[in-house]
Amino acid sequence: MPSAEDALAQAHEKENSIRVACLAFDRALSRMRQNLNLPHSKEAWSASFVTRLQFLNKEHRRRIKNDVQALSTRLRQDFGQRTAGCDAKSRLDVQVQAVMDAYADAEQLMVKCEELYTSRVGEKTLAVADRVLLRRAMPRLRDELQRIVQHKEEIQAIMAQWGVYFQLLASEEELSTLLEKLRQHKFTKTALENKAIPVFQRIIDMYTERDAIVFESSRLGLEHEANWLAQANRV
Repeated sequence: MPSAEDALAQAHEKENSIRVACLAFDRALSRMRQNLNLPHSKEAWSASFVTRLQFLNKEHRRRIKNDVQALSTRLRQDFGQRTAGCDAKSRLDVQVQAVMDAYADAEQLMVKCEELYTSRVGEKTLAVADRVLLRRAMPRLRDELQRIVQHKEEIQAIMAQWGVYFQLLASEEELSTLLEKLRQHKFTKTALENKAIPVFQRIIDMYTERDAIVFESSRLGLEHEANWLAQANRV
């Protein structure tokens, strides 16, 4: 049979382990209150959270609306106002296509140049000075053509990634549709309360249960300690 001191030490250890476990919960609760900027009163948590989330959502929608409208205005300034049958996206497409056509022309010219060079060298109708000049120029021309290919691929990649957003910002109709969808994403108080109240109520219930567990562990610890000491005195 363990001594009274050993029994009391074990009881104290159990009680302390419960307090340590509750301390982790308390720290998590404190971090939650700080992150969500909640008041001290637990009863006000839901209302405070809903009010703050509504404000943040409103600011988020307002900021997006202002940014999108500013970008749209900038695009129209850079690419000109819409005219009959031609908007900013159409003008951009024309410019991109002009780049693609220029690349195709450069590629064809390079092929033609190489064919003529090979033909004239084979026919021995090319002057030595011209042959030397072309032999030195051809590698540079190929390098330049390769750089043009890289620019072409970059433009194609950019258009594939950002073309849809350019279209959205350049089109008044699509921009209006976007802003309307943004307006519809407004958080209503009722919807937020329906989600927030059960969660916070569960946290409050856990907090209450935590207090009950600590209280009960302390009560049992004192009760066991008194019983052990009483038994030890009788012995």
